[in-house]
Amino acid sequence: MKTASFAMVLVFGLLVQPIHAFMTVHTPAAVAQGEVLRVMVLSRAGSVSVVLSGSSARITRAAFPIESDTAETVWVALIGISSVLPTGRYEVRATTEIDSGAYFTAPSSVEVTETAFPVQRVRLSEPMTRLLTTPDPRRDRESRVLNEIINTFRTEAVYEFGPFVHPVPGARETALYGDRRAFVHADGRETSSVHQGWDLAAPTGTPVYAAGAGRVVLAEERIISGNSVVIEHLPGVYGLYYHLERIDVDAGEYVEPGRKIGEVGATGLATGPHLHWEIRVGPVAVEPRIFLSEPLLDIGEIFGIIRQLSQEGR
Repeated sequence: MKTASFAMVLVFGLLVQPIHAFMTVHTPAAVAQGEVLRVMVLSRAGSVSVVLSGSSARITRAAFPIESDTAETVWVALIGISSVLPTGRYEVRATTEIDSGAYFTAPSSVEVTETAFPVQRVRLSEPMTRLLTTPDPRRDRESRVLNEIINTFRTEAVYEFGPFVHPVPGARETALYGDRRAFVHADGRETSSVHQGWDLAAPTGTPVYAAGAGRVVLAEERIISGNSVVIEHLPGVYGLYYHLERIDVDAGEYVEPGRKIGEVGATGLATGPHLHWEIRVGPVAVEPRIFLSEPLLDIGEIFGIIRQLSQEGR
C-alpha cells in the first residue's frame, strides 16, 4: 500500500509560498491516488477555500479553522484523492476574502502519483443481480440522501483527528479499497465498478466499533448497503459502516472511539457476513487503512511548523 505520512509531508515535502501578507499556504509535494491531500493555510483574513484543478478535474473544498494562539488563523482543507483521479501535476489554489470584499489567491501545485489497485471478480446470484439492476425509486432516494450527507460541511464538526481504532478487531480482510471489480451477473453479463471501502469478514453478530469519535448522521436500513451507520468525524469527513446485522446507535448520537455501533451481518448486497468500512472526504472515498496508523490531522506537527515559522519571522 502506497502512503505518504503527514509528518513527512510537513517536514520534508513542504512548499511554503508567502503570496501576500494576508496568507501563507503549505502543500505537500506529492499525494497518491486514494490518499488525502492536506493543505494548511495561515490567514489574517476571513474564511478560506481551496481548489485542486488539472486538465481533467476540478475539486473545491472549504477549509476549517484549528484553534491556535497565533495572530493568524490556521485553516486546514482536506481533499480526498480518488483512486481513479488521473495522475499528473495539479494546481492548488487557496483563496481568502478580506474586509473590503477583495479576494487574495495563493497558487501552488501538487503531483498526484499512481497507486496499484487489485482486480476482483464477484459472481452474483439471481436475487443479488435483481437487487443491483432492477430500477427502484427507493434506492435512488437513498442514494440522494447519502450524497447530501457526505457533501455536508460543518466547520464546528471537529471530533476526531485520529488515528482510528480498528472497527472489527481480528476480522479477515476480504476486499481492498480501490479494487477494480467485475460483477458477473446471473445471466452472464458483466458490469464494472470500483470498490470504495475495505471489507472485513467475521461471523454474524461480531461487534462493530466506531473507528473514531463523531456524530451519527445516519442509522438506517438501505437497499444496497443494508443496515448502515454513517459517522461525521471532521468537517466533511465521514465514516460509513455497511451490511450490519443490527444497529446499536441512533442518528444524532455522539460516539467515542471504540463504541459498539452494531454487529457484523450480510444485509443488503452482500455475499457473506462482513463489514464494509469507508472513509469519505467530501464525496470522495479514500483508503481507510491509512488512518489506523496515522492521523487524519497531525496537530502536533502543524503547530510545530507554525512555531518554526514564527521564530524565523517568516
